[in-house]
Amino acid sequence: MFNKALPNALYQEQTTDNKKNQQDNEQKLVLNVKQLAKIMGICEKSAYNLMRKPGFPSFKAGGRVLVNGPEFRKWMDSQTKSYEAEKAA
Repeated sequence: MFNKALPNALYQEQTTDNKKNQQDNEQKLVLNVKQLAKIMGICEKSAYNLMRKPGFPSFKAGGRVLVNGPEFRKWMDSQTKSYEAEKAA
């Protein structure tokens, strides 16, 4: 049927584009729920639940809930350090 393999160059180009888009999302000043879900590899419902947790760097703008990108990266680092400390104990 339509199961033609992509030429290597086209596949590599698409893979490179996907990586660039993910890096662009990770560098953004503000993230929306879809971007957060994609970066974290979780569903949007889980992303919304996370955005409601105390201490998570989210805020409301108009009717939208957004995430402060740089603070999100700091939050992720702190969660990783906390998890590593729990594993060591």
